[in-house]
Parts: sequence; C-alpha cells; structure tokens
Amino acid sequence: MNDAADDHWHPVWTPEERESFFSAILRNRRASWQVGVAALIGAGVVATIVASLMAPLLYGVLGLLLDLVNRLLPMPDLLGIMFSRIEVIIDSLPDGTAAEQPFPWLEWLRFGFWAALPGLLLMTMVVFALHRGLRESTRLEDAGIRVREPHQSRLPEQRFVNVVSEMAIAALLPEPRVMITQRRAANAVILEDETGRPLIVVSADLLDRLDRNAMQGVAAHLVSAIANGDVRNGHRVAVVMALFGLLARMATGFTDNTILRTFSRLLLAAMSPSARRAQQLMADLADPFANPAPADSPTGTAPAEDGKLTWRQWAFMPVSGPIAMSGFFAGIVSTFMLAPVLALAWRRRKYLADATAVRLTRNPDAVARGLEGVAAADADELLAPWAAHLAVIEGVAPRRTGTASFIQGAVVSFFPDLRKRLEALAEQGATVRLAEQKIPIVAWVIGVGAGAIVIPLFATLIYLLMVVSLMLSMLFTLLPVGILHALLR
Repeated sequence: MNDAADDHWHPVWTPEERESFFSAILRNRRASWQVGVAALIGAGVVATIVASLMAPLLYGVLGLLLDLVNRLLPMPDLLGIMFSRIEVIIDSLPDGTAAEQPFPWLEWLRFGFWAALPGLLLMTMVVFALHRGLRESTRLEDAGIRVREPHQSRLPEQRFVNVVSEMAIAALLPEPRVMITQRRAANAVILEDETGRPLIVVSADLLDRLDRNAMQGVAAHLVSAIANGDVRNGHRVAVVMALFGLLARMATGFTDNTILRTFSRLLLAAMSPSARRAQQLMADLADPFANPAPADSPTGTAPAEDGKLTWRQWAFMPVSGPIAMSGFFAGIVSTFMLAPVLALAWRRRKYLADATAVRLTRNPDAVARGLEGVAAADADELLAPWAAHLAVIEGVAPRRTGTASFIQGAVVSFFPDLRKRLEALAEQGATVRLAEQKIPIVAWVIGVGAGAIVIPLFATLIYLLMVVSLMLSMLFTLLPVGILHALLR
C-alpha cells in the first residue's frame, strides 16, 4: 500500500497471489458461457410466453382463412377443433370435488406446445429477417462513418498499424484492416468490411493521445475480441435485443402506422440488406416505448380532439389483446430481465478480451494504460452507434448524445465499470492507482431489501399481465372470431 498521506491505494500482489492470464481467460470464458446460456434460456421462455399470448390471434386468422376457402373447397375445421380442445382443457381443471385427481400436466403441456407453435414459427421467421437485415449494422460500407487509410507520414497511425499487426501474429490471426476516422469519438471499434473481414476503426484523435505502450494495449484488446468471436456474438446480441424491441414496439404502435412502417423496413432490410436500412431499423427498435413518430399520411392516427376513437383504433380493437399486451409483456420482461442478463454476459466477454490481451502482450500494464487512455479522451459522440458494444470502452457518449443505440438505454450497462476492469488487470500484475471506494453496509442492506421486495412484485406483475392479456384475447379476439366462424361454417 502507498503512504497514508495519499488517498489512493496501490494494489501489490506477490507472484503467488497473482492470477495468471490463463486462469483469468478460463474463468471469464466459463462465466460468459454460463450467463450466455441463462440469457438464451430466458429468451426462449419469454418468446414461448409471447407466442402463447398471440395464439388466439394467429389461430383465429388461420382458422377464418380456412373457413373462407371452405366455401369453395373442403377444408378442416381448425377453429372447431381449437374450441373443442379449449373446452376439454377447461373441463380437466380440478373443481374441488375430486381432490384425488392429479393435475393434468401432460395435457396442459401438449396444449401449450400447439398453442405456442404458430407464434414460435412466426418469431423464427422474424429472427431470420432481423439476422439478415442487421448483419450490415457491423459493416463499414454506407455506415455513415467517414474513414480513410492510415497516412504513412503520420507516426501515430503507422505505429498503431504496426502494433495491430504484432497482436494479430501473436493471436495467429490474419491481420485486420485498420481505418482512421476524424470523428471526435476518441475510441476504437471492431467492424467488418464488405467481404466480412474484421476491420478496426480508430479515431485519429485517440491515436494522438496514446503512446506506443497504450496503443499496444488497445490493439491487443481489439484483436483479442476478434479472436474470441465477439463480432459474431455481438451480432447475435443485437438480433435478440432487436426481436424483443420489435415485439415491444407492438404495444405502442398497433393503433397507428408505426408498427407497419417498422415491419416494412424489416422486410426491406431482409430482402435487400444495407447499412442504411439496418440503421433505420435499429433506430425504430432502440427505444420501443418511445412515442411513435408522426404518421406519414395526412389522415393521422391520433385520437380525435373530442376524445373519440379513430376508425383505425376501432379496426384494431379485436387484436388489441394479443398484440398490445404481448408487446407490453415482451417489452417489460426484456427490459428488466432479459437485457440485464445479456448485459452481464457481454461484460464477461469484455473481461475475457482484457485477459486475452494480457496473454498476447505479456504486459498487463500496457492493457491497463490503453483502457485508461481511451477513458481519458472523454469522447462526446458515438463512433459506431450500431456496434457500440464492440468498442473498447463505453465512455460517456451513449449517456450524453441522442444517437439511438440498443445498449444506450439499457438498465444494466453492457460494459463493466472501468475501475472493475483495472482491478481485474491489477490481479494479473498491472500497476494501477485507483481511488478507494467502499460501499456502506446500509447501502447493501437497502439494496438486498429492495431486491427482496421488487422481485416478487415483478413476478406478480408478469402473472397479471398474462391473465389480463388472455382475458382481452377472449373478449376482443375469440368472441368475434367465434361469431364469424359460426357464420362461415
């Protein structure tokens, strides 16, 4: 420890106390895998619940289409089968008169599977469209970032190219391309070029601030992220966040043309992917609970001044239950449950990249100096909003600018705190100086107590949302569907 007159602490570990970078890599890789699996399971559970809530609408539409075709050609009575199955399931519920009868779990699981199947198939197609449409979000072409080749006459730029080449050789990877941008976003990010080759974009302002030691740390982190597959995994994270952003958008945009405009952009991005269309789509999904944009048509979609519902709102009333409530449920759960789990998984990947960078450089001080140098630049804009999670550090730009990004408004940051990353590097031998921070015991007690109250309330809210959605579906969807079905059959 340093002298008492200094209000900083200087962690010093003996060689026996230090954590080797091999151990740090294995630990963070294991943690990233575990949290990633938890996020995948959570996404699957939420998707299944949302698909089940949308079942009345999807089966109703499909059944009515079969009824119409049945007027010309014999078709199976899908709605009749569905209503009979619902009646059987309801009759199988215990009524209190036969307590010895076990609950029919198998019947309910079978019914739940067939109820969720159409919605899951629909979301699978949406995921495919998002994957195809958003893969351009990490491509450089037409991404709105003006870049140039490094100037041979500029020493910082050539020095950075050299250290990137050194780190690529150490990682047994093809040398990534390096491009320079003049934007004020003093950061570095991993993108891809038009061929899918990894590409590093770094701001000239950042390179002017770093010495070679810090440059090596930044380059090692970026090359390590490429070696660990962060570009591919980052794209998957963006697709999952975009899927639930799209579902949440339905809660606010089903009564106007906002959701229709978003779906049209999704279709165009899937059919003819481009970075511009990916940007427009991500802008729609970055903040799904924001007020919808004004309608393009002169008819408008806002309620009339006298408070009466518009024709569009009356027309969408039968689908208000499955769509609006399913979207609201998806938005709430993904914002406060799924997104934090994804953020925790991505944090482990940043720790993993730092530990791998130490392995490449054999110099934990260089990695620490690189992180501190990027943080000291205090960028005032995002370098690549759609790939912000692939940058070296988050910085303050996502919090201060109005540029939309799916990680911008996350409840839990996708980047670990810089102090925590430096502490992890200190355990691997880096010399860092950090202001001492202690969390009061009272704060721990309040936090644990608040969590014990909030978690049950959140679970109750989810249950109530499901019940309300099913009730609205029965009232506004199944009732008119049943009437039309009786008339058509």
